[in-house]
Amino acid sequence: CEGMRRERPDLPVIMMTGQDTTVNRLRSEGFGASAFIAKPFPLNRFRDMVAAMLRERQCSESRANAPRILMYSHDTIGLGHMRRNSAIAARIVEQNPRASVLMLVGSPSGIPFALPSGVDYVKLPSLTKVGRALWRPQSLRVSPSDIISLSAALIEQAALSFEPNLFLVDHEPSGVSDELIPTLERLRAERTEIVLGLRDILDEPKVTLQNWEARGTNEVVKRLYDRIFVYGDESVFASRRVYDLERLKPRNVSSCGYVTSVDGTR
Repeated sequence: CEGMRRERPDLPVIMMTGQDTTVNRLRSEGFGASAFIAKPFPLNRFRDMVAAMLRERQCSESRANAPRILMYSHDTIGLGHMRRNSAIAARIVEQNPRASVLMLVGSPSGIPFALPSGVDYVKLPSLTKVGRALWRPQSLRVSPSDIISLSAALIEQAALSFEPNLFLVDHEPSGVSDELIPTLERLRAERTEIVLGLRDILDEPKVTLQNWEARGTNEVVKRLYDRIFVYGDESVFASRRVYDLERLKPRNVSSCGYVTSVDGTR
């Protein structure tokens, strides 16, 4: 068994014996056995064990070739952010039919666009923006702090269950009222690639730079993100220079061009 494990470390090994003792179970673990089964045993139990091991192995192998992308959009009013993210998700699964994209959205209507196979979404609690960086529950009769705690917990649980290879965050690096921070920190520890997607024109540059500095957004991007994608063209608007993005992620800012809708009409 030890020799086999050296030659084929990826090959599951089931140890079968008529001597079901603690010593033998510990010895089989030491030899690198994947499972221990004692005689007598029904044949269907052995078949189930083999089937489970094969499924686990196939899942592990397919995961390497079937990336999972988690996307977040705080859009609660218009459809611009959602349309852009839907187009990106559709393009991902078109390029890689084995990919899966899970979108986290805050729009009250969910996603009204038709989504291709491989793309789905989780609806977060709806919010209403009542001022700059000020949000209130749109429907639930709970406090603002409670709605943010609920949303943060849903986002984190979705990320932990989905186990994404990449997390693409739209527009708001920290999420609404910092609801993304726990998830970003958890995924960062697990070495998930974390990308911030920004449209080329955010707001008046001076206002954006002041707000990001005051709210700690700059430090969040520096600490928790791997790179920044700008949806635009540098020859049209020099986002990297105007918003000083290179200072946040030196050599890791890319202009991706403008994103059209799913049907390519816009």
